[in-house]
Amino acid sequence: MDFSNLKNVNILYVEDEDIIRENITDMLQEVCQEIFTASNGEEGYQLFIAKQEHIDLIISDIQMPILSGLDMARKIRDVTFEVPIIFTTAFSDSKYLFDSINVGIDAYVEKPVDIMHLLKVANKTILPFAQREALLKQAYTDKLTGLANRSALDLQLEKNIHTGFILMDINSFKVINDLYGADVGNFALKEFAHFLTHQKKESWDLYRVGSDDFGFLVYSYMDEEYCKKLFATFFKHLRNFHIHHHELDIEIKINLTIGISFEKQNILETADMALKIAKNTKKDYLFYHEEHNCTKGYENDIKWLNKIDIAIKTKNITPYFQPIVDKDKKIKKFECLMRLCEDSQAHSPYFFLEIAKKSRIYKELTLIMLEQIFAVIEKHGQYDFSINLSHLDILDDEIVTYILNEIRKKEIGSRIIFEILEDEGLEDKEIFLSFVKAVKELSIRIAIDDFGSGYSNFANLLELKPDIIKIDGSLIKNIDSDTNSFIISEAIVNFSKKLNIETVAEYVHSKEVLHICEDLGVDHFQGFLFSEAIPESQIDSLEV
Repeated sequence: MDFSNLKNVNILYVEDEDIIRENITDMLQEVCQEIFTASNGEEGYQLFIAKQEHIDLIISDIQMPILSGLDMARKIRDVTFEVPIIFTTAFSDSKYLFDSINVGIDAYVEKPVDIMHLLKVANKTILPFAQREALLKQAYTDKLTGLANRSALDLQLEKNIHTGFILMDINSFKVINDLYGADVGNFALKEFAHFLTHQKKESWDLYRVGSDDFGFLVYSYMDEEYCKKLFATFFKHLRNFHIHHHELDIEIKINLTIGISFEKQNILETADMALKIAKNTKKDYLFYHEEHNCTKGYENDIKWLNKIDIAIKTKNITPYFQPIVDKDKKIKKFECLMRLCEDSQAHSPYFFLEIAKKSRIYKELTLIMLEQIFAVIEKHGQYDFSINLSHLDILDDEIVTYILNEIRKKEIGSRIIFEILEDEGLEDKEIFLSFVKAVKELSIRIAIDDFGSGYSNFANLLELKPDIIKIDGSLIKNIDSDTNSFIISEAIVNFSKKLNIETVAEYVHSKEVLHICEDLGVDHFQGFLFSEAIPESQIDSLEV
């Protein structure tokens, strides 16, 4: 390509990363007349003021220390609009594009910078505002699929001429990415977007709303009966739709959940409410109605946060203990379970723990529980105690420090087991493994809780090296009636025995289930067949 238009151009290049700045400068110098360089926005602005008459074009990063590229551009635009500005950035968020347009930026190049592409853009941009139309198009188009994006949808919704919105979410799309990688996931998204374009009606617009969310904005009359007929056809076509990846020779099947709203206001939010309820109730699609309004959910959150606050102040957050028995039906250990005591009721954390995790109160609950549990462990020296820790707990330095200090001081490590959910242990693996190493030095054992729920990775288990595997209750409770549950449980037990890992069957609720678990060779058992969770005062008198 002919870059002769740039041979007499002087460029101010602002980039905080030394290697990138040096490499791009070297390449620009081969084409342009002179390159002035700066390592941050403030330095760039001062250099521009000093060399204003000699600078024809500015190329700048956005994210920089001291003064960002955007703030530098604002200051330069206060001086002149005659010098075009190009931004280079690793960020493709539409917000940066919109801010760029508002400041008066002429073009936008994504990192890592392709020098030929940068030169082409610079070649055009020296003609004032030549790239404005392309910049706007980029801001409103999804780069992967070529569909209109969320920003374009928001802009269209402001016109308030729609009659309905159909929000579609790909079920378990993360599994596709995890199994086959992001490239295959992106390929699937593009193929599915192509499928949706063929399902789109003439009076509909199609958008990519999120990573695995798509939506039809509808402008014609549409009611629930009409939609039901449409969805019958749509899901029939979807069942016959398979994505074939030729390189890997695999077939990918797409399953959807859909939320539909006919609301005039907040149509995207109400469609999302319907979609979430459809997912929770295992429905293919759901129409939004007033009773689905999530504000009722917020009211429930506030109610429980108030209950938690009162329980903390009145010291009614307390541990209960469910026994875990060996093959001789003797109690060997207890799992410590949080309860919120109110009047004569002991509420399970099922009702309030996830709500607490959304607020700062969760950490306080954890510390209250640990303090009480450690005291109980000191008092009942004949038993081991299993304590649940969440991903949030392990990431919290204050909680981890408290755990290690208290266990050292009380010398109770050999009677403690920390239970951690399988999927949570696989996140932030370095931090998790560091925590495991620290507690094992205190003779604490590690149990993987709910193993077998969802996607279980035996290879990752080898790296985590747990002492105990607790087989998920959803498998155990159906082991006497569901062949798959039996097969999976059997595989877990056999795998564990070969690695000398102890197994615990949760949710043992009948003698039939117990006998099957015994035949499989499970080491310990837990469930209502033996006892529900009890307060500390009943530990010594409990018999199973």
